[in-house]
Amino acid sequence: MDDSELIRMKDKLDRDLDPSCYPDPRLSIGENQIEIINSEASGLSLDFGVRQYNDLVKWGARVTDCEIRLHHPKKSGFYCSTLERCRLIAMQPQVDPNWVNVHWLDCQLEGVFSSCSFGRISKNRCFQAPLTRMERCDFSKARLDACPFLNINPEGLIWPELPHLIVHEPWRHAAEILAIHRDQPLQNFLQSLTLADDSLSALALSLEWIRGRGWLSESDIERFIATCRELDFVTLNF
Repeated sequence: MDDSELIRMKDKLDRDLDPSCYPDPRLSIGENQIEIINSEASGLSLDFGVRQYNDLVKWGARVTDCEIRLHHPKKSGFYCSTLERCRLIAMQPQVDPNWVNVHWLDCQLEGVFSSCSFGRISKNRCFQAPLTRMERCDFSKARLDACPFLNINPEGLIWPELPHLIVHEPWRHAAEILAIHRDQPLQNFLQSLTLADDSLSALALSLEWIRGRGWLSESDIERFIATCRELDFVTLNF
């Protein structure tokens, strides 16, 4: 790599880390799209994912004291933004929604969230420091179906009231997880829990999701649960 290429890469990195590269502030709640970009919104009641175009909260946006009803999970996006004291209600299951590097502060989430990643997803083009936070959020009325919590401290979160298992740092305890049972198909399921790297702070698994996948027999599930009760890195609420 020559000097010119190094200079070009440094210039690009400087641009990516420069908050002035955010677009101009925009707050638009229209018939075809909601855009909250590099601006603040407060006290609103909104439906996301029901318009012609994707509804967006991104690039330094700060949304406080709002109720957001989530519809089609792929027709809304939250990027590099802050949600504070907001209530988010999944009107339909939110499967792998477009959430990247969001600060969640004192929020309440309700409904079904599946394969939904909370925390730092990407290091790119976010000018927040730290890149993400999740503090004092309430999931008591939510169902979390294999939802990872990434690069955050899960202490202070209120976990769901429905039967759930919360596996803390499974990558750190891979040997203990894999030793629960060696036979298939339970071993395949256990392997899937240990694949993540050290960015995974916790993995939330609803009992309903585990049963509904059809991977495991009831005896396998009972064996898994019984062993988890003896593991200090797994939290069960049933």
